[in-house]
Amino acid sequence: MSYTTDYLWDHLEGDFILVMDDGEIETNEKEVLYSSYVWDYHRRFPNTPLLLKHHVKAIIKDDPSGTDTHLDLINSVLWSFVEAYRPDFINIEELIDIGALMSYEVSNTMYNDLTYRLEPDVTTLDILDFIQFTKHPRLVKAIEQMENTDEGVAKVNNVVLELSKSAEFKNNAMASVMRSKIVSEGQALQCLAPLGFRTDIDSDIFTRAIIKRGFTQGLSSLRDSMVESRSAAKALIFSTDPLQKSEYFSRRQQLICQNVRHLHRGDCGSTHYVPWLIREERMDNATKLASDLKTLAGKYYLDEGTNTLKILKESDKHLIGTTLKLRSAVAGCNHPDPYGICEVCYGATSLAIPANTNLGHITCVAMMSVLGQLILSTKHFEGSSAVEGIALKAHERIYLSAVVNGSRYYLNERLMSCKVKLVVAASQVPGLTDISLVDDIETLNISRISDFDTILLMVEDSTGIETIPLTVSVNGRLSNMTHELLKHIKRVGWTVTKNDNYIIDMAGWNFADPILVLPMRHFNMSDHQQEIADMLEATIKDLDYRSNVVNPCNMLVEFHDLVNRRLSINLAILEIILYSSMVVSATEEDYGLPKPWTSSGVGVKQLLLTRRSLSTTMGFERHRDVLTDPLSYTLTNRMDHIMDPLIMPELLNKL
Repeated sequence: MSYTTDYLWDHLEGDFILVMDDGEIETNEKEVLYSSYVWDYHRRFPNTPLLLKHHVKAIIKDDPSGTDTHLDLINSVLWSFVEAYRPDFINIEELIDIGALMSYEVSNTMYNDLTYRLEPDVTTLDILDFIQFTKHPRLVKAIEQMENTDEGVAKVNNVVLELSKSAEFKNNAMASVMRSKIVSEGQALQCLAPLGFRTDIDSDIFTRAIIKRGFTQGLSSLRDSMVESRSAAKALIFSTDPLQKSEYFSRRQQLICQNVRHLHRGDCGSTHYVPWLIREERMDNATKLASDLKTLAGKYYLDEGTNTLKILKESDKHLIGTTLKLRSAVAGCNHPDPYGICEVCYGATSLAIPANTNLGHITCVAMMSVLGQLILSTKHFEGSSAVEGIALKAHERIYLSAVVNGSRYYLNERLMSCKVKLVVAASQVPGLTDISLVDDIETLNISRISDFDTILLMVEDSTGIETIPLTVSVNGRLSNMTHELLKHIKRVGWTVTKNDNYIIDMAGWNFADPILVLPMRHFNMSDHQQEIADMLEATIKDLDYRSNVVNPCNMLVEFHDLVNRRLSINLAILEIILYSSMVVSATEEDYGLPKPWTSSGVGVKQLLLTRRSLSTTMGFERHRDVLTDPLSYTLTNRMDHIMDPLIMPELLNKL
């Protein structure tokens, strides 16, 4: 540490062994020079230990450096610096500000210096780099044998990825930027591999994939060009209405989340916990889900063996399969501030929250900015589209059957000896009467006839009659009656109940035929955002159930699983977003944030805005409705809000 980085540029060369505070590492001048910029922390603050994890090799391992390598290295050193100097600072925010300023200076120095010093080594992409891929015998053979299925597209894509990491492509510039993650795999595959399945503007997947050509070869058929043109059309559409809905949702959530204003240093001493089963990396239908350790990293949990709080780390693989007690604001924070929580209930990542920051606002923006960006970047992230198949739960398999990851529902053959009736709501089959108007059922568009989220089966056997609700949708894809079922209904007819439900007798049904089918529709980011909005906001008719029945801790697990099915958002962020929607008691018109000594429930969006501070509604919409609502004047038990001074400037110094 006695030598500056400039000195090392002139004197280091070759391979050598570097001795650090916690061990030795085999390295070379390039790796040490890169790391040395970040070691300015150690030069300026010598009590910071120089650890093996502070070497760039610990970050990239056997991969080349990428766009985030310097950030990961700075982050590693920054928190070692904070840990080393924390006892010397009474005000932790002051220490963090010093570390953050140092991070900015190091990053800026790296950019300026490396841009100048590495100018002679700058390279570019050449069409020959692309052609080396497309003409490679392995890829040519894979494309020739490619099947018109999701699996066929995946096999060809895997060949491209394997080639990019092979020694044969070590000096290929395109392979290099792929290994470095300078370009995403998805974008690279669109150039080097066939484009695969594309979707129309309504997210319905075209049944025939583009199986021979990618952007490097160009699209030579009119059909393929027209299909690919839908990607640009989708991007144009998603930049208008879906993006507007996303930003509108973000605006509503920010107004609600801003009620959680303060993050207090120290431990409130709460003994209220969220029980959480730590799950490993897993597959859910066709979606690969990360281990909970990734999104729960930084949370405090109770080690029941020592009765002490510990920080959960992504490397704590031994905790997989165990149920931990997590500290959480949702479970209850004892801090007396009605607008804040303590840093332990938030988690160790609280150190990354700057002083005087509105906690609710920054956490809301952290999630909503990711959603908005992914919706805006539809065309860039659109690769070959695949749909998630059916995965029946244990109790559903008693009555239904389906091929694993298939798209068709069948009645379970065990019901052949029973009397079975299908019960559907009239609202789910708006086009059912059309079957009496046509001679050939096959000519009907089944998506215009019916849409099902759930169905009811009435099963009668020797023990009696039972009515079973069954879910028949996957990620927003509602199932439709098959042509076979429509033919059966036309033959046997239906009866109507007083509740406006249709009952269809399944006597004479061929159990080899499917009754329902999922549409070939791609689940996009706009759909995902709508699911999140539905869970967080709900409607007034759900108020009693959410306020009195829903367990917020259970809802937190469901919220985490929903969001991180497509994203990767830390639990601490999701907790604050959910906590901001919690209320003491909607029945008693108490919409304050709950504490362990109060009751708690989950509110609904409309009342969270109108029953808390009215300044939020003045900054939102429906001013006339609010001004003419008697409760706007009679309900005085309201939360303050940071927007109050905009309506009453005299409150500016009181918040």
